[in-house]
Amino acid sequence: MPIAYYHVWRENDMKPEHTEHHAHKPKQNIWMPIAIILGVLLLISLLFNFSGASASVSIAQASDKALKAINDNLAPQGITATLKDKSEEHGLYKLMLNVQGQDFDTYVSKDGALFFPNVVDLDEASSIPPPAQAVPVDVSADDDPSIGPADAKVTVIEFSDFQCPFCGAASGTHEALIRQFNQQDPTWTAAVPELKKLAQEGKIRLVFRDFPLNIHPDAPKAAEAAECADEQDRFWDYHDKLFENQEALSVDNLKQYAKELKLNTASFNECLDSGKMKADVDKDFADGSAVGVSGTPAFFINGRIVEGAQSFTALKKVIDEELAK
Repeated sequence: MPIAYYHVWRENDMKPEHTEHHAHKPKQNIWMPIAIILGVLLLISLLFNFSGASASVSIAQASDKALKAINDNLAPQGITATLKDKSEEHGLYKLMLNVQGQDFDTYVSKDGALFFPNVVDLDEASSIPPPAQAVPVDVSADDDPSIGPADAKVTVIEFSDFQCPFCGAASGTHEALIRQFNQQDPTWTAAVPELKKLAQEGKIRLVFRDFPLNIHPDAPKAAEAAECADEQDRFWDYHDKLFENQEALSVDNLKQYAKELKLNTASFNECLDSGKMKADVDKDFADGSAVGVSGTPAFFINGRIVEGAQSFTALKKVIDEELAK
């Protein structure tokens, strides 16, 4: 599994307009979905000494080996983990890694044979994380673009960023990431095209909300442009166009895409240049932050969060559970 299937944002780097609209929630550890499993493996290795009587290696050697394994085998293309600090803790080497501006504590056995993204403290039962998606949250669909019946039994709300490559993969357009995901899991399927089909069949309602990350400079204006296209009832066409052209989202390009889609370009350009949709985009960001969104894409299925560019099967499982209620 990759280090991250989604892009994250950092509170200290937020643009001023974003800080005015939300109370910050603690960021979720993007390694959490695999922490429990690997924590169990750690406990097994410690209790039963699976690592055997191998000689210890130095902390520098263990750090180098762990970084190489992560960057060669786990990190998606273009993402590199770096070592920020190292120490000894509980008979293990503790490494502080930095990935895209976020720090993560990880652990390596002293023989350099076992690597763990997290540990479970047996003296603190409360430290064991609850199952994912356990508690639904109240997420507003606002008046944002949607497909499917308003009274659908299941509503899927996606918070997304038009410049985020993981969002592109989830939308079925970022071919490099899709190839990488398929190499790791041949059954991986882009979620958004399948969600659209379910919505068009009337089985769910799919809602798109903006969450432009500050690490993507063109994302806020692209989000505004999509809202301008929505004024002409062409949001989803324009949405697809943006994800097909993620590397070219300048204002001139945004206007060119409107022209190619045969929108009323005079109205579109006036809308985009005036900044009239900025408040709507900022509200989406604030609402997402308020319910714990810290990266993109993030999907809420009747309030149950599924984070990252996960395969459609992961979302379908939750959808089926909600439909069965």
